[in-house]
Amino acid sequence: MYNIVELFSGIGSQAKALKNLGLEINTVGTCEWDVHAIAAYDLIHNSADIPEKIASMNKVQLLSELKHYTFSNTGKTPLDYDSLRTYSLAALQRLYTSITRNKNFVDVSSLTGDKLPEKIDILTYSFPCQDLSNVGAFHGYNKGIDKNSGSRSSLLWQVGRILSEMNVAGKELPRFLLMENVPTLLSERHFANFSTWITDLSKLGYESKYYQLNASSFGLPQNRPRLLMISVYVGNNPATKEIVLDYFKEKNEADIIDDYVKSRFYHQFSVRDLLRIDYENQGLFDEAVECTPNNTVSRQTIWDENPQIVLPGNVLNQNINVVRTITTKQDRNPNSGNLYFESGIAGKSNFRYLTPRECFLFMGFTDTDYQSLKDHNIEFHKGDALFSRDKVIRMAGNSIPVKLLEGIFLQILQIDTLLRDSNKHPHLDDTREIEAITSQIRSFLFSRGIRNRVSGEYPVTADLIYPKYRTAIFIQDCFWHGHTCKSARLPDVNKQFWNNRVNRCIEEKKQHHQEAINLGWNAIVFWKCQFWGNKYEKVLSQAEIIMREKGKNPNSPGEVYFLG
Repeated sequence: MYNIVELFSGIGSQAKALKNLGLEINTVGTCEWDVHAIAAYDLIHNSADIPEKIASMNKVQLLSELKHYTFSNTGKTPLDYDSLRTYSLAALQRLYTSITRNKNFVDVSSLTGDKLPEKIDILTYSFPCQDLSNVGAFHGYNKGIDKNSGSRSSLLWQVGRILSEMNVAGKELPRFLLMENVPTLLSERHFANFSTWITDLSKLGYESKYYQLNASSFGLPQNRPRLLMISVYVGNNPATKEIVLDYFKEKNEADIIDDYVKSRFYHQFSVRDLLRIDYENQGLFDEAVECTPNNTVSRQTIWDENPQIVLPGNVLNQNINVVRTITTKQDRNPNSGNLYFESGIAGKSNFRYLTPRECFLFMGFTDTDYQSLKDHNIEFHKGDALFSRDKVIRMAGNSIPVKLLEGIFLQILQIDTLLRDSNKHPHLDDTREIEAITSQIRSFLFSRGIRNRVSGEYPVTADLIYPKYRTAIFIQDCFWHGHTCKSARLPDVNKQFWNNRVNRCIEEKKQHHQEAINLGWNAIVFWKCQFWGNKYEKVLSQAEIIMREKGKNPNSPGEVYFLG
């Protein structure tokens, strides 16, 4: 069971992806202020039922509960309370149901760290990109993520505030963070701010790595480049930090794609798979008509200047393997692409845009997800549907490709497995265990008249040194240094990672041993398992013999001895 929090949750791509991976999730918090997305999230991820308690509430009662929240009808600007009062009873019931059922905090600016629970496994934050994206820049949104700029994209810093408040309150921070946004964050204009963000996370105890990935690499035929960043909480644990940094060092974009393509979750969809062009189906025909523009000069230009996905005769254009990025609007130039379509209606163009259903499908959602919205569409004002064509397309365009998220979540699950496995194998730097073994060795040798007085030049990496006997003693962890005992067995998953890591530890220890040899000392190696159950006297007796012989011949060449 994974406890998740989705900030800027939209319609819940993250929850969808985790469920697709077969994980049992417990949504302990969401945060979304767009009224249409709030309602859609609940219908996609839960049932359409309105709880009896909410179904029995009248408008006055519902408004009394909802007036404390800051909503938006556009996803960009707040909705004033007077406007909310005009919403239908059914819309208010749907809205309040989703808020309570999905633990929606609504406005991230009002969310404080004390309101978030502990034991959060994954917290995701896909903050608004409109002040970062090329489309946003075209429309004059250029404040980026500058602090205190008031831009929608600057809400990123609210995430940092919330995490800091949790930290100050002594609350356990989320184990994993996942950020998603546009690659423009890496541009010269925004990179300084982005670097500051990574530094802020580091101060809270997170190690982070970002990846540039495209939805088209994960089976969805959509060109949608995205920047994703995994942050892992390591706190002050050097062993955990080392494992995470090793993992990040080994994994690049190509590895992430390869892992997903080789997994059972990968499926390559074609453009044809996701288009709904069977117009003998009256429902699909009606959806196509709804997305057919009037025949004007400007609309003809949209046909001429954008990809023509379907040609006359309902023939798929074989030169198109992916559609352009699904944006928040299709009736624009440029758009994601167009389909030749003859509606037979006077004054209509002979082409259409992608339908809301198709936009959902190209984002990795299903026909069932879309149909749930369609089957439970209600009016929030007379004549205004909660899930109108443009509202649904906007929700799709603001969402994250589900299959891309599946790929990045697989990486988080790999890291989680590594950390859980590492907890079963204490690191060599387990101070208390090393100190206990060191004390046993020192006491035994002392009882034999061998003392470890420090003098002259000696190997600084050893756990114990005996200058008189020119001997350095090393205590090695069985797992991390490739011993043959049962405790050194590699985990059954991620074996390549563990092999690489153990091999690096072995090489590092070899260098430590060589330091002793170069000084003309012997290096005696003990394994931790030799000190379990008080069965260590035999190997300590062997060490005593080696040390006394070296004491008699201090100028003899140094050797490495693995005892036992």
